[in-house]
Amino acid sequence: MREGAWNGFWCALAAGLLIALYIWRGGAALLFLCLLLGLLIFQGVVILLFGPRAFKIERSWLPLQPEAGEPIEVTLRIKATGGISVPWLLIRDKLAMQAERMDPDQEYESGSLLLSGFRRQYTVKYVITNPQRGVYGAEAIYVSYGDPLGYFKRTRRIVMDDTLYVHPSHLGAYLGKGVNPVGDEEMTSGAFLRSMETCSSIERIREYLPGDPLHRIYWKGSARTGTLLARIPDVRGKEARCLWLDTRHKAYMPEAQQSQPEVPAVRANFELAVQATAALLRNEIAKTSDWEAGGSELELRYGSSAEAITISGLQGLRQGLDLLAGVRTDRSVSRLVIPAGVMTPRSGVIHTLVTGRMTSELVSAATQLAESGVKLEIWTSVSSNEVERGAWLARLRRVGIPYVDLALLLPAKSNDRGDGHVSA
Repeated sequence: MREGAWNGFWCALAAGLLIALYIWRGGAALLFLCLLLGLLIFQGVVILLFGPRAFKIERSWLPLQPEAGEPIEVTLRIKATGGISVPWLLIRDKLAMQAERMDPDQEYESGSLLLSGFRRQYTVKYVITNPQRGVYGAEAIYVSYGDPLGYFKRTRRIVMDDTLYVHPSHLGAYLGKGVNPVGDEEMTSGAFLRSMETCSSIERIREYLPGDPLHRIYWKGSARTGTLLARIPDVRGKEARCLWLDTRHKAYMPEAQQSQPEVPAVRANFELAVQATAALLRNEIAKTSDWEAGGSELELRYGSSAEAITISGLQGLRQGLDLLAGVRTDRSVSRLVIPAGVMTPRSGVIHTLVTGRMTSELVSAATQLAESGVKLEIWTSVSSNEVERGAWLARLRRVGIPYVDLALLLPAKSNDRGDGHVSA
């Protein structure tokens, strides 16, 4: 609107000078210029005064539950009401700029669309190529229109009430086909993904029934017996999982860079931890079919909060991913404090702590919990030196605590896959 007002001011000033010059000197050329400039101002004023009174915009996207780094196709359905049709529309969707974490003053192509034609309704699409993990709510759309030459322009801000959740990217995407050294052993990507299950279910075998998922078919047993068999998980044998994501900013800072307030590696290390937590959630989703929707339950806790979020069923697990889409590091907490009553010995419960750096204080606290009967496992995303790591592994193994070093298995990468965080 400001640019159009300035253009109108300069046109009016030029028209005033031409009219004054024509009155003073006269002549057909000056008369022609005065009429031409007058016509230009007239058509611009008509567009601004009698243009569309309102715009109605519907925004949708595919996939419905996108992941960081996964292209998102956004569809805009625009309807102009009232007034006269305009020769062009310029659509700028702030969602594209926020999701790709661009500078607000930077020119961007995604979400910036120029539409031509005297029409009332438009359906257009654009692609967000590299969305970042985050929650984007009520991102506005700016609609500009004006005269054919673009000298007079008006911009309207359309507030949207939709919310886009960009989930953490798949942890398995970082797993190659090679073999990764883990201590004195070797672990392939498939073995690593299987290790997340941690003996969480007991299966029984029975004859295949119509409606059973195809992935439950027990092919080897079916070949031996000549009868189609299926592996059915015994829900009574499942162990509940309690996830705790450490969100302390200091926990994801490399030891050698503790004195630096801003370290790029912190974001990559934290994203790796968030992806690991999301991988555990997705692992539960993969094991839960529609007819088993009530058979999987876990608790999710992040930060220093003592209250856990109980997640049950397929829809609940997806809501957990929505929560992880908006989680971020906390600079106000420096020490990992386990509230009373959070990690207590409970039958059939596995506590999984996902954090950044392993420390001697954490190892001491974990061993005390294990000795009191708590079933615990620890995942870390920041690498440690071999001497410390060997000593910690020995202490954890003595009390039976599984330890997963994500930094060795899946080195934290920069934002080449859209990893990062934005919360609107």
